[in-house]
Parts: sequence; C-alpha cells; structure tokens
Amino acid sequence: MMFDAADAIVERALGVEAIRVSPAVRAAAVNGVEVEFEVGFAAGTVPQALLTGLLVIVAASYETRAAVDPGQQPAVLPTWRGR
Repeated sequence: MMFDAADAIVERALGVEAIRVSPAVRAAAVNGVEVEFEVGFAAGTVPQALLTGLLVIVAASYETRAAVDPGQQPAVLPTWRGR
C-alpha cells in the first residue's frame, strides 16, 4: 500500500528531528513500515563551500589512512575556515 508525503509529519521537538507517520499508515502497517525518501541538492546546486569542505576532509583522511587503526577513523578533523 502506498501513502503520500502528507502522511508523514516531520517533528522538531526538543531539538530532535523525527518523522511521525499518520494514523492511517499505522493502521495499515501490520508488520511495520518501509520508508523511502531522497534528500540532497539538485545537480549543480551544491554550495562550493560544502564541496571544498568535503574535499578537505577526504584529503586529510587519505593522508593519515595508515597512521591509525580503521576503527579509530576519522583520526584527523582538519581545521578549515572556509565560507
């Protein structure tokens, strides 16, 4: 059974974001609910500061890839003051 986006309510109470489903969804969900959604920026609209920040983090992780155990990654969080 399919439901519309209107059947999901985004709550931001107490600084925690959650998605609450409508009573109609809960009534139809005998064995649970599977939720599929897409998020992100449209192609070509990602802010340059975000792209640069990701590149800085990936480069720092690559440079220190053998320095620490994989379970302790990320070992380095670079300082970057880009905006």
